[in-house]
Amino acid sequence: MGIQRLKFLQWVFKGALGYIWKSKRIQIKTKIRLFKSNNLSLLLYGAETPKLTRSICKKLDIFQNKCLKRILRIFWPTISQTNSGLMKRTMLEPVYLLLKRRRWRWTGHVLRMIHDAIPRVALK
Repeated sequence: MGIQRLKFLQWVFKGALGYIWKSKRIQIKTKIRLFKSNNLSLLLYGAETPKLTRSICKKLDIFQNKCLKRILRIFWPTISQTNSGLMKRTMLEPVYLLLKRRRWRWTGHVLRMIHDAIPRVALK
């Protein structure tokens, strides 16, 4: 997970889809579904293989929380919301849990491959 991918996602979230998040005509449920389909899929794409460190997990969670707070129009000085409350309110899981689940799923997939398969050999 590179910094460039996070910067690209920030651009997608703020620039390309910024008018959607600011709109009062679109329901929050629809905005959350758009966030899941666009941003989370881009965020988690190909993230099964790199090493997962605490700093990467923290950056991913910060990005997700910032995006969700902007969607829900929660701004810090006036309204405070805990991260766990934010996850309950949007019915989402933290990104690092989604990433861990994907990594386990990918590992199981590789372990079921034949012994000569390139990913299985690389895993050894």
